[in-house]
Amino acid sequence: MAKGLSNIGSIYHILGEYEKALEFYKNGRKILNEIGNVQGEATNLFNTGSIYENLCNFDEALDLYQRSLKIVEEIGDRQMEVACLSNLGNIHRRKGNYSLAEMYLGKAYALAQAINSDPLIVYVLLKIIEYNLAKDDLNKAKKRLKEVSSFIDKLRSSEYKAHLLSLLGIFYTKKKKWEKAKSSFKKSILIFKDIKNEFELARVYYYQGLMFKELGDKTNASKNFIKARKIFEKLGARGWIAKIKICSPLGLMPDF
Repeated sequence: MAKGLSNIGSIYHILGEYEKALEFYKNGRKILNEIGNVQGEATNLFNTGSIYENLCNFDEALDLYQRSLKIVEEIGDRQMEVACLSNLGNIHRRKGNYSLAEMYLGKAYALAQAINSDPLIVYVLLKIIEYNLAKDDLNKAKKRLKEVSSFIDKLRSSEYKAHLLSLLGIFYTKKKKWEKAKSSFKKSILIFKDIKNEFELARVYYYQGLMFKELGDKTNASKNFIKARKIFEKLGARGWIAKIKICSPLGLMPDF
């Protein structure tokens, strides 16, 4: 029963129906806790945390990831430990706690390397690159982009490829290499559309809007912000909607 509820939650999660997903995750977690399925509970907490992270409810996400991390450390699930550490690092980056972000991401990367998991190394590296870009450390970002690209070529993952292209778009925007930025965003959008990942698609529209805004192309900036907002409104991602709203006043640029 608990597994079934969590699986239904996962389906709604993938479809972007976050309210329904949260309801099934909550009901599933209660049963998992009652029957003592700690592995299932840790996964449930992690998945619930990822929804709250997408909704920009960082404090709730932080609590859920920390609870999941505590369980997986106790049972020795090192793969889930990498994922929890990585996401905790990402949350702290989003909250502006860069020293904590660096600590968690560093631990996640070291552990992913220790267990020799290419998919997990990529998972962590993509978040490290976001951290580098947020700090405008373009030299480190360039090095990590090259590193993760070689792994993604081996894994042949469309989703990871789309994430990489999105980050390349942000990188080239910061470098003011506009044509490369446009090309990267365009390719990323096509993949996210194909695999039906609406949340990440909306994020790319948002970043592409920032690029056009910096270029002074108000028309295309507006078109991308509108596309992003429509998806975020559907998902109930109020934090992202708020970020888009401050894109209109002249001179105000949201963070990456």
